[in-house]
Amino acid sequence: MKSQNNYDFRRELLTVHEPNLRDFERVPQLHELWLAEGAHIRIAADECAVISVAAEDFCDYLSVSMGVSAAVVTDGKGSVTVRLAKDAGVDLGEFAAYKGFRIETSADGITVTAHDERGAQQALYYIEDLMNFAGAPCLAYGKIEKRAMYTPQMVHSAYDIDERGLPSSARRSNSRAEIPLFPRALPPAGGHVPTGRFCWI
Repeated sequence: MKSQNNYDFRRELLTVHEPNLRDFERVPQLHELWLAEGAHIRIAADECAVISVAAEDFCDYLSVSMGVSAAVVTDGKGSVTVRLAKDAGVDLGEFAAYKGFRIETSADGITVTAHDERGAQQALYYIEDLMNFAGAPCLAYGKIEKRAMYTPQMVHSAYDIDERGLPSSARRSNSRAEIPLFPRALPPAGGHVPTGRFCWI
């Protein structure tokens, strides 16, 4: 059994995206859209912080997990377009609910239309999951609509305060300076926690 130092588990918990998940032997299918090198994730120029962070997070996912470079843009054509239903004048029907979203994929690209900013965030996470299952930066043509089954309540058990009881040498090796409590690019309000998925209907 591999030995671990105190709080080594924090490194795993704070790994936002697993590297090198792409299966390079997988080839494109006729019914799939593939995101190519230099993909653009388009959002509104005045987009809120939650969607902006989620778009940057998706770019990081494509780079780290799928080996595809991507950038967030606010004009021009996007490989992936993220928008709110109220801004696009789209009726999401029964999916016009908290964290509700619609993902439409065609040869022209992927369009995410969300009821609210959290829905847009969760839609991008959902696309990440689908790409993980596929082992490639691709999405099948078609329409996906989801909304949260329930609004979860969470209880967080802090561990950072426990460092007060550690020897000074252990505190130095597991300090905030070395391992931030939250990833630098992802603030708590909009951060992507890998285990923070939701149940969808």
